[in-house]
Amino acid sequence: MIGILFWNTNITTKSCSDEERNNRIEDAIVGDFNANPFERLMTDAGYVHAIYDSATVERIKHREVYRKKRQMFYNPMWNFWGDLKTPKGTYYGESGKAEKFFWNIFDQVIISADTIKAFDKESLI
Repeated sequence: MIGILFWNTNITTKSCSDEERNNRIEDAIVGDFNANPFERLMTDAGYVHAIYDSATVERIKHREVYRKKRQMFYNPMWNFWGDLKTPKGTYYGESGKAEKFFWNIFDQVIISADTIKAFDKESLI
């Protein structure tokens, strides 16, 4: 299954139920999450639960959090951080805020453990 997801930051997000997560064996989610890969929405087990290390996701696949089995995902968009890759993000913005990243990666690809082997990491460049 491939899902396209557009989340509005004003909407309270809700994680998939355990049943929905357990039924997803091979999938990818592509969308504008309005969050960077390192933000809680993307990394927390109660939300997307996507990390930067594909080897860990392939090896572990699920982990128990508060006595519930949570599916893990790989987020290859982490690879865009730093000076060595271009583009440096999917959204650029300037403001007078104290904390500002300038380049953000709101558009992301989230991949399940069973789909990682079929994913060509170089295809993102």
